[in-house]
Amino acid sequence: MSVEIEMEGHQTHRVSKIIPGFEDPTIEGLQYRRGSRKLSLPVSNEFKHSHLLQEDDDLRNFVQEELIPYAPDGGYGWVIVLASFLSNFVLDGISLSQSALMEDIRKGSGLVNDTNATMAIPPYLDVENMSSNYTAILQSINIDPDYNITITLYNIISAVLLCTTLSVGPFISLLTDRFGFRAVSSCGSVLAAVGLFSAWAVSPTIPNIWAMITSFGGLSGIGFGMMFQPSIVIVGIYFEKWRPLATGIAIAGTGAGTFAFPPLLLGISKIWGWQGAYIFQAIVALFSALFAIFYCPLPMRRVKINSKISDNHLRRPSFGLVEVEPFGLKSMLKALGPLSTSPTFLLISISGGITMLGFFAPYSFLSDKGLKELGLDEETSTFLVSIIGIANTIGRLIFGLISCHPWVNCLIFSNGALTVAGIATLLVPFATAHYQLVLYAIIFGFGIAIFTVLRSILVLKFMGMEKFNNAFGFSLLFMGVGTLIGNPLGGWLKESTGNYDISFYAAGTYLLFSGLICYPLQHISDWESNRKSHP
Repeated sequence: MSVEIEMEGHQTHRVSKIIPGFEDPTIEGLQYRRGSRKLSLPVSNEFKHSHLLQEDDDLRNFVQEELIPYAPDGGYGWVIVLASFLSNFVLDGISLSQSALMEDIRKGSGLVNDTNATMAIPPYLDVENMSSNYTAILQSINIDPDYNITITLYNIISAVLLCTTLSVGPFISLLTDRFGFRAVSSCGSVLAAVGLFSAWAVSPTIPNIWAMITSFGGLSGIGFGMMFQPSIVIVGIYFEKWRPLATGIAIAGTGAGTFAFPPLLLGISKIWGWQGAYIFQAIVALFSALFAIFYCPLPMRRVKINSKISDNHLRRPSFGLVEVEPFGLKSMLKALGPLSTSPTFLLISISGGITMLGFFAPYSFLSDKGLKELGLDEETSTFLVSIIGIANTIGRLIFGLISCHPWVNCLIFSNGALTVAGIATLLVPFATAHYQLVLYAIIFGFGIAIFTVLRSILVLKFMGMEKFNNAFGFSLLFMGVGTLIGNPLGGWLKESTGNYDISFYAAGTYLLFSGLICYPLQHISDWESNRKSHP
């Protein structure tokens, strides 16, 4: 006597994942007929007389249809990848290109002892090179020829923005579980646009640093966080075999945005000032809400399966597809509980936080180093950041494809990339020519491309699909803290020493150390698994 279970759909998933227990060696004679996509399960006398089967007449009740989500590993999944690419193009293009506006905003802030003054220094006026007569004229109309926004203070804007984007990860995990990817990402685009517009509207003539920190850094940061996490997680659950390639294509939007936005914002600021650049960014952020429309829930597959096995053993992530607990602090703490006791998760998260201490230093300081220390012109120095973006984009596509092969050890690959990027960053202070900075930008772009492609892949590999959404969200919190500290610290080191050498030494050390501490991660994960199996 046997029970046949029909497998529907274009893929044949492993039986043990659909019906836990089939890998039990005591079950002999299990057959799978590929042509009909049916499983033949022999039923012994002992099995027949168990609680699951009392009589042959009950057999029709033993098997029932069950709808479960599955990863199509292609098809509409590539539409998801394109939408994610465009979303990352906008949010990271804006987030990582603010150095292009630094000089314009700092010059425009040269205000003032009179709080009622409304006049700003025009973006085309080079105050630093003005004669003392012109300086006296400016002072007579309540304009201070010195910058009121220091490099450290300006970098706090980007630090708060990037920190907020990453740190809201745990809350975004709960939101996506409750409301789905589409709703969360769309609302994030609107919120990001409101933050950018508010940063300009609060003080439309003279840059208000505190408005920028709270509105752009805080409000837009939350919005970008609501866009970022869904764009990564939804790609991860839509693919299996091609997950590294799909992830690489999706987050290649970061590199493309980093390439396109700096010269674009610089050009806009020269024509319409920093005000025009902020309004432009607000419009683009609002438009990106359209990309989230394509974030459809996972397709469902009908599988005929034992109802008791399904109820008691089948596990699948929710992602807004099934009923979840009410949103709140209690739900977040419940999700954090198992993760906080996992040494594997803690090492992944701590390493990510250390990485972010030095991750954004080249984006913030490389162009200024070329401009101030090597004497490059503004366009050439700004394009160094675009070179990082080009290398980043190409690297994510190439290394995403390479990582799909089973012979690639993604952990070693990622750690090696951080090691090389860290060493290269340590050598930046010795650069004395433009081509050396170009070479560094390419190496760094490739290095962080590998890290970002494999980041979510490693979290999924070591934490599993069921914990993926929450684990990825909480790991972003660690990365957010590192981002908040890293950029302002680098700016402070520059102002304390008069050059960027110590800033790059520090950033390189962070990147190198974060790669080194994760080399034993696989052994730690194996030890943790054995401990759970044999308490």
